[in-house]
Amino acid sequence: MIKNLFIYKMSSTGRFLSLLMHSRTQAHVYHLDTNSYALHKALETYYTSIVPLIDKYAETYKGKYGKINRMTPMLKIDRNPSNVLPYLTKLLKTISALKLSRNPTLTNIYEEISSLILTTIYKVRNLK
Repeated sequence: MIKNLFIYKMSSTGRFLSLLMHSRTQAHVYHLDTNSYALHKALETYYTSIVPLIDKYAETYKGKYGKINRMTPMLKIDRNPSNVLPYLTKLLKTISALKLSRNPTLTNIYEEISSLILTTIYKVRNLK
């Protein structure tokens, strides 16, 4: 199931933002479906922190380049919290492969997003 969540074709920035918006919803579903308190809290931190970063990236991009083309909602949701780690790992790999703007301001926001994903991966792996 995880593999199919990342196959949409659209502009790199549109795909990037769509993947992140989807990750917010996916993390919230995992958060509600887990029996692990540590996972519950790690995912809560992720889904509450990613939205301001999505907005920051999108608004900065629009201020620099104008309209973002082809943002598409992704509706496939996984209900199995044991898939959190593969999901986040695949998300990080997928966004890392996108050809995004090299504007330093946007790169800094991208790094904040990557850091949030990586710290969430750390919490999922190590906090029980």
